[in-house]
Amino acid sequence: MRALLLAGVIGLVVTVGWLLAHAAAPVPPLARLTPPPGLPPLPAGLDAAGLVVAWSGDARAHFEPCGCTAGMYGGLSRRAALLARVAPGRLLALELGGWSAGGEDYQLLRSAAYLTGLARAGIAAVAIGRAEVALGEAALRAHAATAAAQGLALVSANVVTSAGAAPLQTLVLVHAGGRDLAITSVAPVDAAGAGLSVRDPAEAVAALVARAAGRDLVVLADLDEAALAEFARAVPGVALVIGGAVSSPSPRPLRVGGTRVVHVANHGKVVGWWAWGAESCQFELIADTLPRQDELVRIAGDYQSQLAGAVLALDAQSAPAPGQATYVSSAACAGCHAQAAVTHAGSRHASAFATLVAKGQEHDPECLRCHVTGLERPGGFRRGQVGKGLQAVGCEACHGPASLHVAAASAGAPERARLLPVTPAHCATCHDAENSPRFAYEEWWGRIAHQR
Repeated sequence: MRALLLAGVIGLVVTVGWLLAHAAAPVPPLARLTPPPGLPPLPAGLDAAGLVVAWSGDARAHFEPCGCTAGMYGGLSRRAALLARVAPGRLLALELGGWSAGGEDYQLLRSAAYLTGLARAGIAAVAIGRAEVALGEAALRAHAATAAAQGLALVSANVVTSAGAAPLQTLVLVHAGGRDLAITSVAPVDAAGAGLSVRDPAEAVAALVARAAGRDLVVLADLDEAALAEFARAVPGVALVIGGAVSSPSPRPLRVGGTRVVHVANHGKVVGWWAWGAESCQFELIADTLPRQDELVRIAGDYQSQLAGAVLALDAQSAPAPGQATYVSSAACAGCHAQAAVTHAGSRHASAFATLVAKGQEHDPECLRCHVTGLERPGGFRRGQVGKGLQAVGCEACHGPASLHVAAASAGAPERARLLPVTPAHCATCHDAENSPRFAYEEWWGRIAHQR
């Protein structure tokens, strides 16, 4: 069933038509977004620059940080606002690898919406990295078709099908800041995906240098710091290499012969800036206090509406096996655990689902996993479900399905079916560094501490 649903989603996207243009293609101009009020000024030195290069990477198709706590960073809707401060004629905005959300059906839908957002944000080219290769040929072709329909190019020099054909553009041509540019990308040679293979990055790009003659060749490389420098040494005809799979931003461009190498990290939380030829790079954290670009907010909302009407693989839950514990809701616990029930009712766990409803995200599996009880588990919460009392982070979200324990307690022997003990590691499945960066177990446990 899951395979059929995934194939249906991919087929729906791919009906737009495949992007099979192997030759270089120009990027059509986009209407400039109007910068919202309240933005900070451009970083020093960019106002007077000719060509301004901006890039982010490993964004994972996030329009917004999850918003579960204040002080989070990232998201395309705010990055687009920052980019809009630079006139399109001077801006070369690029998306590094790791932009896709994943291979689940809803993640494919989100990535398609994200590509639409990238096009409206004025991104000139989108790289293919390890994460995108892992999606496989069918999904990658579908994403390329979605991008093409928006006038956006997915570009790669070294990703080919198992039959040796290039499923993506190899070069995209841009004129910005008075310069003619040719843009491509490379994935690491050990990246793997169904129906795809990856050629050696240096060999693949070396074959493009002649085609980029008269243009500055820019390579978006999903490589670590050492591999970025090695790549630049191996292909001297490249003007700029931007990475990638790195641990930190580059305050100064690395010079490798006539090539400059810059990079940025932090999972799409940062915009990297470089005024062409400058001796330093600038970086801006995309804080949740920045104003958002309204059109990108609308595209994200359209995706949430699409989820509400979609039939997803996780909606088809399996039935519990005979003798397997099932979910009974927190209400079934309250008779024996009155003090714990009062504590839970006053906690933010009890209103976790309501916070999604308030934001219009109550159909989003990525959010639901940590805001309901038992998503994708036999008998657990299902999208659109009402009446079973699982629309919260209930007792069973932490202690496991409780039907056998309740039955044993009713028989006077609750110890015959004990529930799961809760550990800091269990809490960290939701309160992780990405979604709950300020989580401190000892402090936060005190907010929901309860006796058995």
